[in-house]
Amino acid sequence: MQNPFAARPLVRPGFFRRLFNRPAPENGYIELENLLATRAWNGIHAGDVAQALQPHGVTSVDRGRAQALYAKALAAFAADDVLSDTEAAELRRLRDILGVRDADAREAERQTVYPRYERKVAEVLRDGQVTDAEQAQLAILRNCLRIEERDALAIFEGAAKPILTRRWQEAVSDRRLSAEEQRALDAMARNFGIRVDVDSATLAQLDRFRWYWLVENGTFPNVAAPINLQRDEICHFTAPADLHEVRTETERTYSSGTSVRIKIMKGVYYRVGSTRTARVTREVLRHIDSGTLYVTNKRLIFDGARKNSVIRLPNILSVIPYSDGVEVEKTSGRNPIFTMNDAEWLTVLLSSRLAYA
Repeated sequence: MQNPFAARPLVRPGFFRRLFNRPAPENGYIELENLLATRAWNGIHAGDVAQALQPHGVTSVDRGRAQALYAKALAAFAADDVLSDTEAAELRRLRDILGVRDADAREAERQTVYPRYERKVAEVLRDGQVTDAEQAQLAILRNCLRIEERDALAIFEGAAKPILTRRWQEAVSDRRLSAEEQRALDAMARNFGIRVDVDSATLAQLDRFRWYWLVENGTFPNVAAPINLQRDEICHFTAPADLHEVRTETERTYSSGTSVRIKIMKGVYYRVGSTRTARVTREVLRHIDSGTLYVTNKRLIFDGARKNSVIRLPNILSVIPYSDGVEVEKTSGRNPIFTMNDAEWLTVLLSSRLAYA
């Protein structure tokens, strides 16, 4: 075991310290390091520390300097990724000599020893797979560095969870989640030995992404519908909706042309010429009705408060999505626009249903 400290000469005090014959505190700490470099630590006592410090105006070891000296020794001993029993005993003795507090010692360990374990964990996780051999290596390193199991687990989870989270984000970046992707993510979590806690809202969103993938691949949900369905007709979707249609409205009219006024007698005139009347129109989205929208394997049904309307799936040309609604392009007639809270689900399901109709 090599001593982490080396003797070095004292520094020359600054001009004003020499002028007023004041000691340089830095020399006290140099004397302390020289003491640690030249004497066995089990033979150093409080009186030896005071004898090194006091001639230089230092009454006791500064807390920060004590922690820094302890960290220096710790780093030297852990450089080979092993803290032997002898080194551990020496470190305990050094803590007593310097008066290092327990909290400061743990902080020095987190800053000096833990990064060595963190680098090994990062190396193991680089390929997204932890083998039995790699788990054994981590266990050996943890024991060699004398890292508590609880802290080692926290280090591993702190490195593994972001990787698993990133894989989840990549899997659902297209807002789809296949069964194969789900199995792969579950397998990674089991391999890492960690559990990803998600709230109810996230679970619901993941379930939605699973259904998006299922319907796009030909599997459709079966939901109850309080309406009369045809034989072999299955309801896939139901939700409150508002029906809108695009209507053309006249905004204003105006006349234009040329004319001539001819005087017949005093106060009587005759006007001749040509004029034309023009209209300025605009398209507006008009609310038609409110009710419930159903999508089945055969029809799109709107059960409105004023009237009901039905569109057979073969008569639908395309589905145009909006942020809060869906426009249904038909073979004839006005295109209905349905607005609702779940427009994306309707878009995915209806588009897929048309593809498999």
